[in-house]
Amino acid sequence: MCTWSASLLGQSDEIMGEACAEPSLTNDGGGGGYDDGDKVMVKIHCRQQQQLARAATAPDSANCFVHSSNNVGTTVPSRSIKKMADPFEVRMRFSSQLQHLNASVASAQKAAQYALKYKEWHEDLHSCILEQVERTNMNTRANIMYFIEHFLDQASREGQPDYIQMMQRDIIRVVDAVAPDDGSGAANVKVVRKVLQGLQGRGFLDSQVATQIIDVIKERGTKDHDLGLSSPMESVTMAEQTPAQPQGQPAKRIVPTRLDKRQVEQRIEEDRERHKRERESIWAVPKGDGAEMDKLWEETSDFGEDDDRLITEENADFDTEMEMQLCSHQRAANGDHR
Repeated sequence: MCTWSASLLGQSDEIMGEACAEPSLTNDGGGGGYDDGDKVMVKIHCRQQQQLARAATAPDSANCFVHSSNNVGTTVPSRSIKKMADPFEVRMRFSSQLQHLNASVASAQKAAQYALKYKEWHEDLHSCILEQVERTNMNTRANIMYFIEHFLDQASREGQPDYIQMMQRDIIRVVDAVAPDDGSGAANVKVVRKVLQGLQGRGFLDSQVATQIIDVIKERGTKDHDLGLSSPMESVTMAEQTPAQPQGQPAKRIVPTRLDKRQVEQRIEEDRERHKRERESIWAVPKGDGAEMDKLWEETSDFGEDDDRLITEENADFDTEMEMQLCSHQRAANGDHR
């Protein structure tokens, strides 16, 4: 229901004062008066007209539903006012979308479109990404890392460079949160490497910066039994066989906290979904002049001694094959009478 001021209600009553003035409802006995049913209908009609007049003089708001005494409703349209979004509400909703990211493209697109819709608060929404990537569990951090690549790509297509510049500025902070140096995010090292290579390929990240970060995180990866993917009995056996650390030697890296069974299963399912999607688009070549050549150049290793030896062997094999295909009279002309 709409709430209006008393002055506006009084104004509407004045407007309809004369139009809805009830006639004499007394029966003069001449047959021209009103009976009880006519009285009720006249009162209902006047009341509806007054309500419609109040709705017409009401301030701009959403459509109001006017009720009458005979349980008949009338929808009165009014001019709409653009409602300004609350920055706190925008942050809360975007944070919730980041927390519920998964391997599907739809979830990433929904969060990206939401951030681009409220681009005037790009700094606040960027801070939400940093907060969530530092507070959530490792699976969600990996999902946010994949989301960043999709988000920057969409922001570039829609001409929003602010998000790209801020992510370029804080990319090291994001990497440290997704794959910390204490080994707790060792399962995310491959994710970080893949996303960094994707950002480099799209031109969002300088090749030198991407190469330096990839070199740093190489040592943060561990084997499968360090990722919490081994059985509990196996971990107990390994703990019993581990010798005590001498006092004079530096302590080794702490083994990361094990993931529970549900998180491991969720991660396996999400990785399977991503690999399936990558196989569908592995044939794609980036747009632009010479993009295919650049892609082949990056994927080809540098020329070395092995390549030189391989060329020499292939040339020798080619000469041998050509000699075997010569006709007998050509061999005789060359002095070979076999």
